[in-house]
Amino acid sequence: MSVLLDILAYNTHYMGYYLNMVSNEMFIDTAIKRESVVSHAKLLGYVPRSRIAARAAIDLTITPVANDSNSSIIISRFTRFLSESKDGINYIFLNPSARVISKNTTTGLFVAENIEIKEGQPNAITFTYDSQTNIKQSFEIPESFVDTSTIQVIVQKSAENANQETYILAQDATNVDSNALVYYIEENKNGKYQIYFGDGIIGKKLTNGNIVIISYLISSGTLANGLKSFKLSDVILPGSTNAITLNQESTSGAFAEDIEQIRFNAPKSFIAQNRAVTKNDYIALINRDYPYFVTGK
Repeated sequence: MSVLLDILAYNTHYMGYYLNMVSNEMFIDTAIKRESVVSHAKLLGYVPRSRIAARAAIDLTITPVANDSNSSIIISRFTRFLSESKDGINYIFLNPSARVISKNTTTGLFVAENIEIKEGQPNAITFTYDSQTNIKQSFEIPESFVDTSTIQVIVQKSAENANQETYILAQDATNVDSNALVYYIEENKNGKYQIYFGDGIIGKKLTNGNIVIISYLISSGTLANGLKSFKLSDVILPGSTNAITLNQESTSGAFAEDIEQIRFNAPKSFIAQNRAVTKNDYIALINRDYPYFVTGK
């Protein structure tokens, strides 16, 4: 009888503890596991902020060779700039979009003013859509430290048809129709971000054979803040020389939201509904757009 009572007491204690932990995970205020907090935030329409790449602003002057005949040159997307050393590490910065520079007919120089460059390692992944194996049209980004603000999504018709369409992140479902070229993003239970597409009613639906190309930056977050010196790593114009003038040292880098930040920001973002009326509305919008600022609770 003593052994049976011990077993029953242990089982009762174990089940009580188990049910207590399960009930904790049912609410965003008490959940402990990140996937539970993220799931509750999803119901509020909130996507946890990813890492944010540090950004800087520079002027780039390119001096061509004497017999150069180019009237303009292109600084390609993800052209590399190498930073000064910080704690023994030189960080790679890239321009997030291509830029065309015209030659100054007076000086003969190519001058690009106020180029924004972002820290990170570029990467791209490609998927071929098959409705039989991927019913939800979802595609996981395998890296954990991606900066979601740098994601570019391109959908190619097929391997035989090279026509491509660029999709943008959907911000407001009320402005999305059945043909809108939009994608959605969410954090999954593995802590990775995944891209998914519309269902043909709210956003254009993928068709079999579509090739999804996702490019992005993998960021070091706050580690690349405070850098003041950069040099061009890639060759833009063969035989040329270049000079870089700093306009703004690297700043704005941030790590991804932790559980407590998600717990705090998700309800306030839901209440604000993209409005800026009350104090908490402003806090929610500032945390969303300027995560490197510290706002009071």
